[in-house]
Amino acid sequence: MHFFRSKKWRVFLTSVIMAAVLATSALAATKVTAKVNVNLRKSAKTSSKVVTVMKKGSTRTVLKTSKNGKWYQVKVNGKKGYVRKTYVQKVSSNNSSSSDSLSQNEGSLNGSASSGSSFRTNVCSMAKSLLGKPYVYGATGPNSFDCSGFCQYIYGKNGKVIPRTSSSQYAACTKVAKSALQPGDLVFFSSTAGGKSVGHVGIYVGNGDMIHAANSSVGVITSSLNSTYYTTHYVGGGHF
Repeated sequence: MHFFRSKKWRVFLTSVIMAAVLATSALAATKVTAKVNVNLRKSAKTSSKVVTVMKKGSTRTVLKTSKNGKWYQVKVNGKKGYVRKTYVQKVSSNNSSSSDSLSQNEGSLNGSASSGSSFRTNVCSMAKSLLGKPYVYGATGPNSFDCSGFCQYIYGKNGKVIPRTSSSQYAACTKVAKSALQPGDLVFFSSTAGGKSVGHVGIYVGNGDMIHAANSSVGVITSSLNSTYYTTHYVGGGHF
C-alpha cells in the first residue's frame, strides 16, 4: 500500500511538472509586434512610469501576462516592463499574426482599421468640439494645445498612441496621397514654401478643410488646404 501511494504521488508530481513545462514553453513561444510606438511601463497600469518605448514594428517575446489580462510584460533595450495588449499584435509560431481585439471605446490601432468610419468620425467630432481652444507652445491639452499636441491628444482619446512632435508623427505614419485623404487623417506642412522639413500638423476633416492649433493669435481653427499658404507649404498626409 505504501508503495502504491508513493508511485501514485510520483505520477502526480510528474504530471504537474509536465504541465508547468508545457505552459512555460507556450508562453515563451508567444511574441508580439508593436502596431505603433508604444510606451513600456514599469507596472501594468497607465499611470505607471514609462521605462522606454517599444518601437513600431519591433517584436518581443512575452515574459508574462498581467493578472487582469490587459498587459504583456516584455523586455526592451534590456529593460522589463508592460505594454498594453491593445497596442501590440500577437505573432503566432507559424508566423501568422492575430490582433488582440479592442474595446469599442479604444478604437483600432492597425492600419486597415484606422480607416474605419467610427474612428474617423470620432476624431473629427472631437476636433470640432475643441475649436476656439488656445494655442500654447508645448501644450498637449485638454485646455490648450500646440499643433502636434492637439493631434496626439485627439488620437490618444480615441485609442491611438502617436509620437509627440509633428516631424516624428510624419516619420511614423502610413503615408497617404493628398488625393486619397480621408477625414481623420493627419496633414503635414513645412515652415517654408516648398520645404520638406515638417513643422506643422493638422487633422483633415473633409471637404478640403483641416482643424489645427494654428498659432497663439487664433488658437484652434479650421483652415482650407486649398489656400495659397497651405498649398505651397504642404508636405504630405498620413494615418496610424
